[in-house]
Amino acid sequence: MSGLYRLLIAIGFLASAGQSWAQDPPRHRVLRGAGDTVRIRLVEVGSGGRIADSEVEVYSDNGIRCTTAPCPTDGRTWRGRSDNRGIVALPNSAVNAVTHIGTPRHGMVDLSTARRMSSGIWVVRLVRDR
Repeated sequence: MSGLYRLLIAIGFLASAGQSWAQDPPRHRVLRGAGDTVRIRLVEVGSGGRIADSEVEVYSDNGIRCTTAPCPTDGRTWRGRSDNRGIVALPNSAVNAVTHIGTPRHGMVDLSTARRMSSGIWVVRLVRDR
């Protein structure tokens, strides 16, 4: 009986080794904006100035990290532009469990660093690339 038990454990271990994930993906705290978009103001670390009229890139995925292929991360990129106040109207569809935002002159940061203002706009601080 103990030999059969060990065999069943070994089969279970081998079956689960094909696709193992580090952990369940985290839920993103910037869930959804009112309507179809979430409004995000981009601010530069150091100067505190708004990052206005800039190209913006967002990369998001479902947060799944695999040790073997295939790995269904559902990664996608969205590109847009901030307005003259440094605000980006990011479509809700671009936000996933893990979402990063940046500009050509600023490094990408995780959207989980955003702080919500009383107006409902989220503020993200970006560090200027050297």
